[in-house]
Amino acid sequence: MPSPSSISLSTSLLTAGYLAFRGLTPPNLPSSSKGNGPPDRVRLLTGSITTIILHLNTACIIYHALLALFYIDRSNNNAKELTKSGDGVYLQAICPHRTSLAPHLFTWTITSTLCLVSIIVGALLRLSAFKSLGRNFTFQLAQPNTLVTGATGTTPILRLRISASPDDLTSSSSGSSSALLSFPSLPSTHSPPLPNNHSIAAPDYTMGILKRAAKITTIGAGLGTAFFFAAVRHNTFVPMPTTDPLFQHPLYQKLNPNNNPTTHDLCVRRVPLKDIKPALLEKPGRLTEAFCAGVWSGFGYAYQRRYLSKKYEGPETASHLWTRADLRAATYDVGTLITDHFEVVEKTPERIVVRCGDSPRKKDVRESDGLFEISTEVKPQEGVAEFRLKSLFFQGKGKAESEPMPSHVVWLHQQYTKLWLETALGNIWR
Repeated sequence: MPSPSSISLSTSLLTAGYLAFRGLTPPNLPSSSKGNGPPDRVRLLTGSITTIILHLNTACIIYHALLALFYIDRSNNNAKELTKSGDGVYLQAICPHRTSLAPHLFTWTITSTLCLVSIIVGALLRLSAFKSLGRNFTFQLAQPNTLVTGATGTTPILRLRISASPDDLTSSSSGSSSALLSFPSLPSTHSPPLPNNHSIAAPDYTMGILKRAAKITTIGAGLGTAFFFAAVRHNTFVPMPTTDPLFQHPLYQKLNPNNNPTTHDLCVRRVPLKDIKPALLEKPGRLTEAFCAGVWSGFGYAYQRRYLSKKYEGPETASHLWTRADLRAATYDVGTLITDHFEVVEKTPERIVVRCGDSPRKKDVRESDGLFEISTEVKPQEGVAEFRLKSLFFQGKGKAESEPMPSHVVWLHQQYTKLWLETALGNIWR
């Protein structure tokens, strides 16, 4: 069964591919009649070769989307398990050399997200420009289907009466000799004058483009927000009482000596056992390790990981886990250091507790501190496994009168937690 992450990536690839196809397709077909004008010097870029390449590119995008839909990360699976799984059978059918697939091309990453957003927004802007250019715009040389003419489009016959003497102009009986000179009608080389009420409104055109860009951005943001809440709808927060075992942790008593108020929450997701990799259920603790690895190596933590890497990665933190591959392969034993921001302080088959809030190089009481628990519980009687993310934040130094986080920050933290949980499940899906 494809995961929500793979479904969303596959859908995004198809959407970007369709919009790119539309943007590279002439909005209006050129006239079929051939004129006597010069040949199109760029016909190699706009002719049949380009059409063939466009269709081949579309086929590659569809194939890429199918691979992303059925792709399974093999870091925790052997070849036999991969072949037997439902998605593995489909992947084997469409990609015989599946072991050569690069994971970063078929999973959500910061790079893939930015690329897809850029393609979609750019294609929408291009299609909007096509609409503004009108029905005469095409990719090839073509004769316009209308010819604009006006009062000065042609020069009328000019007639001049030349008299022999000025007096003859007033006398009809003076025997004047006159000649009538006629000039044939010639095409005008000047453009017809614009009407008095016509003006080229460049600012209005610019504002139109900006309005379309704002509209596209708003629609994109709305669709992205709707997709996010649809993807994490199964991740729910439940009450976390102060009698929770995390409040009784010895480290909490030590790091919060003044018993300052806390911000705490618990996010839970229930997953059917049939949707989990069987190998993770064979030995106690493997499911918890895989879930923990999914939290830190998943897409949800990717931006924060890169930010911390740019800011703190160096010789002093060389022993920390920084790369996505290392984060996915780690077993998270006590003492494991994660991106100079987390330290594993407890590990059991059911849960892994990390200290957060500041650099693990600061061992004493901190201004901002916290404990973060990643846990799993298998319930065979119900046929499900529960995945939990538990947070406990507090101020260590001094005496605090209020919780460490205001309400709006708590809400943002909870949405971030939902994202972590959802993307972490990509490491345990069957």
